Amino acid sequence: MAVDAQTVIHALRMKRIRQAADDLEVALREGQDVSERLLQVSALLERSIDPRHLRASAADIERLLEITRRIEAGQAGTAAPDPRRPRRLPV
Repeated sequence: MAVDAQTVIHALRMKRIRQAADDLEVALREGQDVSERLLQVSALLERSIDPRHLRASAADIERLLEITRRIEAGQAGTAAPDPRRPRRLPV
């Protein structure tokens, strides 16, 4: 019984696709686990903030990043550097 070359190629492609899908599922589960851990560490849920229900558009991203920078600077006890001023390098 002769095996058609197209059948062999198709079988190999399907095997590779199944392996890629399995790898993707593993990566997605790992990403979800990391996301859950970050959510626990951040204590957002304790403050009644669930980022899974927040919706942001691309236009909101820059504003959210600026707010985040200000919050982080406040927690660090330093002001955020002014991006319009050049940074001085130590001599």
